[in-house]
Amino acid sequence: MKNLIVNLKLWPVLQPILFPVLVFCCVLAILGSNQVQADNGTVRNFGKQCAGTYLVDVSNGNIDLWSFTSDGVFFGTSSGQGIFNFSDFQGAWKKTSHQEIIGTVLDFSFGDGGELINVARFDVTLRFLDRKCEEVEGEIILRFFELDENPLDINSDNGDPLEFTFIGRRVTVN
Repeated sequence: MKNLIVNLKLWPVLQPILFPVLVFCCVLAILGSNQVQADNGTVRNFGKQCAGTYLVDVSNGNIDLWSFTSDGVFFGTSSGQGIFNFSDFQGAWKKTSHQEIIGTVLDFSFGDGGELINVARFDVTLRFLDRKCEEVEGEIILRFFELDENPLDINSDNGDPLEFTFIGRRVTVN
């Protein structure tokens, strides 16, 4: 009983503090449950819906397989690898608008003896043509970076970029 009397005496002191604390906790809970991931510009629902592998026809004649993970990883392989002697490509993507993402991937180019001769960088703008992310189109800017250039800094490239367009379809299980 004595504790109750002490607690009742403290009530006038605690009452003005409790309401702001309660409001703060509610706001924090609402913000914490938000679906947006601000760190890389992706939206969880968008990534889950559009993640997958796409068969891509590039205007340079290559046919590629591009895969996008829901957390922003972009990787692929190309029919041109055997002819032009380059590796698979890997990189990242982020959402830029309602139905569009941008991505940057890197690959290694090799000489006839198997030596590394440069690093290629593809900057991709990709648009989803439908709400189910089944069809895509877009543009590629391709740059080749000599070994003394930094492929993570497009300003370090001394060459002229190549530009291509593409269309693609999602690979699905029937």
